[in-house]
Amino acid sequence: KDILFVGHSPDSNTKIIIHTDAKRNSDIYVIKFEIIEEKTNDIVSSYSVSRSFGSWFDVNGVMDQERFERTLIEGLEATKSGRKPHDQ
Repeated sequence: KDILFVGHSPDSNTKIIIHTDAKRNSDIYVIKFEIIEEKTNDIVSSYSVSRSFGSWFDVNGVMDQERFERTLIEGLEATKSGRKPHDQ
């Protein structure tokens, strides 16, 4: 439930999990990234992005796939580095 993606790192003993959440009657979509140590199940790093659904759509209601993918890439990079995108 609410898990969008689970991937395993080929060069370490970690996995990345991407969770999503959207509350009823809210336009905010939350994407949470976690890097988990597989043996202990401990969270090594996490990062969360909260945006309006409208930030990924143009004025005609068409999804801007590139903008959404940039959000995902920035979130993954922030999770891996442990720094927020604006801190880099």
